[in-house]
Amino acid sequence: MGRCTSILAFACFSLLLIASTAKEVQGGPPSLPAGFMEKHIEQMKKERPGQYQRLLAAARQPITDCGSCHVQARRPSK
Repeated sequence: MGRCTSILAFACFSLLLIASTAKEVQGGPPSLPAGFMEKHIEQMKKERPGQYQRLLAAARQPITDCGSCHVQARRPSK
């Protein structure tokens, strides 16, 4: 009985840990500070105009989050 309880507790804990990690990986940061995206976009325009134009051409429109431009931040497709 005690062994089954400990195995069940370990399994539940593992599933909770996996679920919380998956949310972080899929969604990126849960909430960005107000104005972060606007500042980041303006910084890219000024510092790296060529890279900004390439990202803008390949971006998902409208740009709403990191995954709109950065491929590594996009959620995996099912």
